[in-house]
Amino acid sequence: MKTYFKLLAIIFFTTIFLCNIYPQKILNHLIEVQIETENHFLSGKDVISIGKCKKDLLLPIGKILKVNGLKINGKLRNIEIVEKEGKNFLRIPSYLLFSGGKIEISFSGIFNDFPKNARFSQEFINLDTSGYIKNDFVYLPPDGYWYPHFENELSPFRIKILTKDNLTFVTGGIFLGKKSSGLYTSYTYLESHPVEPIFLIGGNFKMEKDRYENINLYTYFFPEDNFLTWNYLSAIKKYVKMYSELIGKYPFGKFAVVENQLPTGYGMPSFTLLGKDILRLPFIVHTSLGHEVLHNWWGNSVFVNYNEGNWCEGLTSYMADHYYKELKGKKYAVNYRRQLLVNYMAYVKRENEISLSQFVERHNPAQRAIGYGKSLMVFHMLRKLVGDEVFYESLKNFYSEMIWKKASWIDIERIFEDTWEKMHEEKLKEYQEENKKIPEFEKNLDTSLDWFFTQWIYRKGAPEINLKLNMVFQVGKKNYLISFTLSQSDPTYQLLIPVEIITESGREFRRLTLKEKEHEYQIILKEKPLKLIVDPDYDIFRKLYPEEIPPSIATILGKNSIYVYFSQEFKNKKTYLEILKSNFPKKDFFTLNSIEDAISKISEEKTVIFFQNSSENLNEKIREISQQEVDIKDGNLLLKGRPYPIMGNKKAVIIFKSKLSNNIPLCIFVDDGNEISFERVIGKVTHYGKYGYLIFEGEKNTLKGEWETTNSPLIIDLK
Repeated sequence: MKTYFKLLAIIFFTTIFLCNIYPQKILNHLIEVQIETENHFLSGKDVISIGKCKKDLLLPIGKILKVNGLKINGKLRNIEIVEKEGKNFLRIPSYLLFSGGKIEISFSGIFNDFPKNARFSQEFINLDTSGYIKNDFVYLPPDGYWYPHFENELSPFRIKILTKDNLTFVTGGIFLGKKSSGLYTSYTYLESHPVEPIFLIGGNFKMEKDRYENINLYTYFFPEDNFLTWNYLSAIKKYVKMYSELIGKYPFGKFAVVENQLPTGYGMPSFTLLGKDILRLPFIVHTSLGHEVLHNWWGNSVFVNYNEGNWCEGLTSYMADHYYKELKGKKYAVNYRRQLLVNYMAYVKRENEISLSQFVERHNPAQRAIGYGKSLMVFHMLRKLVGDEVFYESLKNFYSEMIWKKASWIDIERIFEDTWEKMHEEKLKEYQEENKKIPEFEKNLDTSLDWFFTQWIYRKGAPEINLKLNMVFQVGKKNYLISFTLSQSDPTYQLLIPVEIITESGREFRRLTLKEKEHEYQIILKEKPLKLIVDPDYDIFRKLYPEEIPPSIATILGKNSIYVYFSQEFKNKKTYLEILKSNFPKKDFFTLNSIEDAISKISEEKTVIFFQNSSENLNEKIREISQQEVDIKDGNLLLKGRPYPIMGNKKAVIIFKSKLSNNIPLCIFVDDGNEISFERVIGKVTHYGKYGYLIFEGEKNTLKGEWETTNSPLIIDLK
């Protein structure tokens, strides 16, 4: 009965939804397209094999594609286009497909929607395009409807691409070969598994190939970046091996890394599309590449049922980005989780909060903080709850059961419960066979997870944990008793809270359950306690206190209203303000006329950015209110007394908190008035969300660092 009623409700409404929107079964796409770059033109034919259709079929074709011919089971039919919710559909009466059959569609379209000011970072995505065909690059995403398909369909396909241009084409599936015949060169791909709608990419690539076991590995890089190829191919092998052992056999016959002109980081079935600027970053092979390889398990072979929320980004981030931090060392993983909580506090407000069951994809920092950050933390808490053995065995079972299907949070809950219960029963059986006493916690273990998923997936928000020390006193000659109370805000969560107690000779750890709004705990120790720390490693998804949040780029980016003060000597004030507005169009910027006005706004808990030249010393009034040890003097940025030169073509960004308000981040931007380089640097700053200070030389980052936090209401000094 654990999730029975919830599951029934979701199945009922999902079935109604799918019957109305997707009343057909797509069995296969057989596509042939011809690309003409000189006039951005695409023409082609798609033969769609379809199952029985009891209702009229509305096949989406978007706004660009023109249907030139239609055959149903070999017979020419009239073309009827209908518009619905801003999209065009090809309508096919149900009586023509009552027994299924083949739909043959001839189509064409001009794709020339090259995105302007494209941006892609952890915080921002601005890459809206229906696709484009140029003489040196072709980018055709499925949501541009370059071929007729259903948005959420899963189907195999075979595609042949014809071109007169000297372009190499890449898409999903196994590469069957390249042929030249007369004016045209053809590229053919085959995907025999049911997958989501496909991207088509073409470019002046130099292709390199390698092999790992029975998997073909490729790089499609621009000639000037081909020197990177063997580094990438070597890393792909490592990731495929690692995740095959952790999860299960790699699901496709190939994996390719494809270079893009645009700043993307996309993972599609059997290949990833990385922007040229991203591809060249030295750390990408150690971070983002593994993330995209992992998507071939989570998202590209076990698909997401988006009607019930997107679990995929959180799980992929946990098993890639977070996992790599764990391999590097515990402190890196702890810091990573803390930054996720900082991002949540910076970007998520009451008006933009959603539950994980509502998250589909990210378009802004708040959605990322929830759909990636909160989701990652949920998997981390689930792992802490069930243990590593159950966690990874459950993921293997999830993969083997749901491959080539659409999965939801309900499926994850069900499979984790079943795995945990089965492994628990096996453990009890082992105890009995070996005639061992069953530990009390094993005997009374409850493997139900309905409470866990209900509070974390279907509820908005995060708990706020409070700590109050009651007393510490000596018991007898050697022992000590510590009494403290943990409480939480409404609505209450069931929490497994880690507690660390530092004693005179070491550390003691406890995991305490908090279900009520408030509960008192008493712990007996053999050593005198010196410090009490609740959630020392940021294992719980929770609201942070202001004292736990270091000033960082992210805390500034999370503000909607920002005041700007330019020093009297600063040049090009109007231009700089316009650059800020154009780079952050959803924020409101206001200028201040004096330093006194700026200090006044800080007192009102407003965020202020101070602009000054490197030749100016830091204004004394700013220095006086800064909580961080920062100064600017004689062309040097002083951080904790250490000088960093900032004269010439350097720029500095320093985020700090004031003594007037612990909640509000402030910013000092040092620049000597070169608005061209400022615009380029400001576009890069969003990539450095966790950092509290940055120095750029030209456009290259030469210094980055984070401020430390040592105080928290969840830490009590007992000395």
